[in-house]
Amino acid sequence: MEAEFPTRTIQMVLRVHMINISYIDALSGQYESDSTRCSKMVAAMAILLSLQGVPGIYIHSLLGTRNYYLGMITSGIVRRINREKLSAEKLFSELEDKDSQRAIVFKGIKHLLDVRKTEAAFSPFSKQQILSLDEKLFAVRRGNGNGSITAVINVSGDYISIDTGTDILTGEHLESKTTLSPYQVRWIRH
Repeated sequence: MEAEFPTRTIQMVLRVHMINISYIDALSGQYESDSTRCSKMVAAMAILLSLQGVPGIYIHSLLGTRNYYLGMITSGIVRRINREKLSAEKLFSELEDKDSQRAIVFKGIKHLLDVRKTEAAFSPFSKQQILSLDEKLFAVRRGNGNGSITAVINVSGDYISIDTGTDILTGEHLESKTTLSPYQVRWIRH
């Protein structure tokens, strides 16, 4: 016997005001390595920067800021977890240390931004086509014809093979099949 539904519909509206977590920690497991955490953050920003429109990047995302538990606990304000007040001296010191998480994330995102601004295919008005290549890849083609670029981002911890072209992020010409490392980003001109 099928269940009968009441004649009156009950609606529940869920409104998410904020998620109290830093973006980099939302993307990563608690016990993942800093290297994996940084790769995931840059890959997530690459997805944002590959899509149509004008991207907005929160300063703490650009800097790879982790959850700021001390600020949350000492203030008693939960939203402080992703609103750490940074000291300029400490920040510049961390950015100068090429092995620090901040420097790796900042450098990776800045490189994406620098390349993106030189490519007409990434104009906010350029055509966009989402591609279905593999369930472990995010792929989108931007632009038309010879000026088109295919952004391919590995969103998994696996190694995935992709087709050829020239990666505009590295200048490397990819052979007949190339392998993407976990969370690796390629912006390919065909």
